[in-house]
Amino acid sequence: LTTPPSFYYAPTWSPDSKKLAFYDKRMVLWYVPIEKGTPVRVDESLGGGAATLAPAWSPDSRWLVMTSNIDGGDDEEVWVVSADGVSKRRLTANDVADTAADWLPDGRSIVFERRAGDGVEARRWTSTARTSEGMCRMRRG
Repeated sequence: LTTPPSFYYAPTWSPDSKKLAFYDKRMVLWYVPIEKGTPVRVDESLGGGAATLAPAWSPDSRWLVMTSNIDGGDDEEVWVVSADGVSKRRLTANDVADTAADWLPDGRSIVFERRAGDGVEARRWTSTARTSEGMCRMRRG
């Protein structure tokens, strides 16, 4: 991690301990395969000045879930993106803050907080596929 960019935020180890995800100073999501040591850009469109926060790896280390306010609003939405950046999906789209997204151990479900008004609710999304291959096919659970 000695090459530009020079500032790193929210480093997160993958469950298989082979990758380290992080944001650069432009809030672009990257990961470093530990054996190769060369950073890989996951997705620039979810960063670029937006408040993109808290990446969390799927249990199989192939997907990341995070929250972002890429639309420029005051609210964050939940996104799932493959580590190679090829597949991504916005799971929520509303005018409230959806934050603190993380995976359940089964790798098929994502939980997050929805902050609306004076309260906080727990929400869950579940994949309709049997493996994380189908993370871009999810339903509210």
